[in-house]
Amino acid sequence: MSRPSSPPPICVWLFALVAIGSLGGCCPFSCPVGSCFENCPVGGCLDNCPCLPRIDPSGRRCCIWPAATTAAVAPAVTSGNVVAPPVYAGAAPVAAAAAPAATTALSPVDEKLSITPTRLLAPVGSEVILKAGVCSNKGYLRTNRRIEWMIGQEGTGQFVTVGEQGEMDMLRLPWQRPNKFDNSYAVGYTTPYHVCLRRGTDDATDDVQVERGEAWITVTSASEGVSYITASAPESENWEARRSTATVYWVDAQWKLPPPLNLQPGQTGELTTTVTRQTDGAPVEGWLVRYEVLRGESARLGYESGQASEVKTDAQGRATMQISPTDDLPGSAQIKVTVVRPPNSAPMPSPRLEVGGGETVVTWSPTASPVVIDNGPAPSPGAPTTPPVTPPPAPFEPPPRNEPGDTLGETVRGIGPRIELVLRRTTTGPIRVGDPIPVTIEMINTGDEPAQNLRLVAEYDRGLSSPQDTLGKYRLEYPPSRLTDLGPGDSNVVDLDFSAVNAGRSCFRVTVSADRASQAFQQECFQIEQPVASAQPKLRIETALAAIGEVGQTLDYIATVYNDGAAPAENVAVEVLSGPELEAIVGTEGKRVINNGLRWEGQRIPAGGSLRFDVSYRCLASTNAKRASVHTYALVDEEVLVDKLVGVEIRPARQTPPPTPPANQPALEGVISSSANPVQVGQQATLSVAITNRSTSAVNGAQFRLRFPPQLQPQNSAGATINQNALEFPPIPSLPPGETYRTTVTYSAVQQGVADIALDMRLSDGASPATATTRISIAPR
Repeated sequence: MSRPSSPPPICVWLFALVAIGSLGGCCPFSCPVGSCFENCPVGGCLDNCPCLPRIDPSGRRCCIWPAATTAAVAPAVTSGNVVAPPVYAGAAPVAAAAAPAATTALSPVDEKLSITPTRLLAPVGSEVILKAGVCSNKGYLRTNRRIEWMIGQEGTGQFVTVGEQGEMDMLRLPWQRPNKFDNSYAVGYTTPYHVCLRRGTDDATDDVQVERGEAWITVTSASEGVSYITASAPESENWEARRSTATVYWVDAQWKLPPPLNLQPGQTGELTTTVTRQTDGAPVEGWLVRYEVLRGESARLGYESGQASEVKTDAQGRATMQISPTDDLPGSAQIKVTVVRPPNSAPMPSPRLEVGGGETVVTWSPTASPVVIDNGPAPSPGAPTTPPVTPPPAPFEPPPRNEPGDTLGETVRGIGPRIELVLRRTTTGPIRVGDPIPVTIEMINTGDEPAQNLRLVAEYDRGLSSPQDTLGKYRLEYPPSRLTDLGPGDSNVVDLDFSAVNAGRSCFRVTVSADRASQAFQQECFQIEQPVASAQPKLRIETALAAIGEVGQTLDYIATVYNDGAAPAENVAVEVLSGPELEAIVGTEGKRVINNGLRWEGQRIPAGGSLRFDVSYRCLASTNAKRASVHTYALVDEEVLVDKLVGVEIRPARQTPPPTPPANQPALEGVISSSANPVQVGQQATLSVAITNRSTSAVNGAQFRLRFPPQLQPQNSAGATINQNALEFPPIPSLPPGETYRTTVTYSAVQQGVADIALDMRLSDGASPATATTRISIAPR
């Protein structure tokens, strides 16, 4: 497509007027002798006459007057690019000399074209305004200067409106008027007036001020991509200073930020950001979402448990980040969310762009309400409570970055070396006194020049200690000899090892400096708790043994070992030892006979559980009003944790019937014991029942029953019937004096609390009733 040429300069019109005046065939001047007109032929002094002004083909001047005619010297032929000599309108140049070409200094720049802004991020479909002006070397803008606007065909976008102010200015020729020739080429002029572009709205915040001496144009794009806009001032003499370039990055995206999250202490949650197209709502895959912990030390992000982490959007446009607490205590953390378009190298290069974002809050509390972030007006009644979809922001100029794919149209002023610090604790969970605290210090050079002579100083509180601090100064120093220089974008990691010494809040502070860089500072704090004693088993022994026995009689001994601790008891050994008056004849399976008793080894009792051991003794000798001892020991790893001593009086065998007991003394004596006490809700246990005839004569038809409270549920035993949570047994046909009747019943615990089980006994004639009880503790599941 051809471009319209600029209007002819004034010298062309002057030349035409002179030519018209000489159409008579003679020169209107009198050519003096020795003047330039001496070479004018008769009948046409204007033809090939060096006296008249000529157009300068080099473009450096408007015309060449006769006084400026000089002989040009062609440069020597050298290798490389050859600079063509200027074309003169005088005599032919002399032949090129063989001498080396002389080096000349560049002419100073009288004026320069500038465009603003040079980088712009805008949503598709929006209309952005670009301004350009020609600035003189004295610092003011020139008015009524021609500005040509062009959009690169390799990108996207088109022109909409070109500035039209100043058309009636007396210093502007009639044909010098702005014009948009097509969507990619337009011509404008710098305005001689101050102009306010109001965009057709009453909002003063979106107004754009066009100063005197600036030209403006608007650009839009219906698709995502990059627009490369070049502004050129063709009337400027310096070719390098007469053009400037701006880049517009068009983004087609909108996002929905994660809502505030309310979790139980110690619970891990997820934050999800959804990115979709603004034009059609389709999900955007491959974009980055950066999560950063702004305030709060009780949260870590991602599987690496850092303070900042990035995640890509998936095929559904979702970027999910796991957030976990550092301890089991209540707390909160403020999370910054940034939506980032990744860099692109083809087909249109573009740098990494942070297009928008927001903040959310994560709260760990068993009762706290979710924290609400004010992201705009409250939703109307009946609207969903999910976070609103956030459109891309209004056009703005992103900060300059030096990253792969960053192809800006102008040179950005350097920012020098710049150090950023990232402190990370490499372990998770609560910190207690004595725990190690390994941390990493990452130093990142985010500037555009190398960071040299790095120096790192780490100071920490008295609640911490470090094996690297051999002098005990609570200060660690890394001189430049221990740290490598960092190029732009490079990073280095230093590992520090701390240990928790005192409970409470303790911090460490890191300061890093480098040549020609601002000092970087960062602090990290820890909440240190008191050490928690490790869970240990706690054993308790309960026994059951008749108080009186006779020589030759068999006595049953029951020993139940309970574990009331929070940890299981492993490698438990139980020993039951007795005096010489008793002989163990029967014991629970797994026993081993030892001196004066029995032993069970390799037992395991879970937390809250129990084990029962039964021993049957034969009474060998009378104790003569003393008591024969039975001693039970519970050992863990051969260390005695608990023991219990009981005794029994052994009387001589009866030769004559003993005297009749008092009438008010019951003939029956009952003993009930549970295989587990306490018992957990839902757990089954066995109840042992023993009924002894303490009278001097046999008892026939003795009746008994077991009464259970509502917290316990009995199971039907053989021959027994259940009547209102009571288990009634058939009568005992005959029970000789001194003999014991035994039976077992299975029951289940259904409700937490304390329950009493009663054993009711009576004779067939209803005389001498007796009752025995036992108390059962019921623990929750």
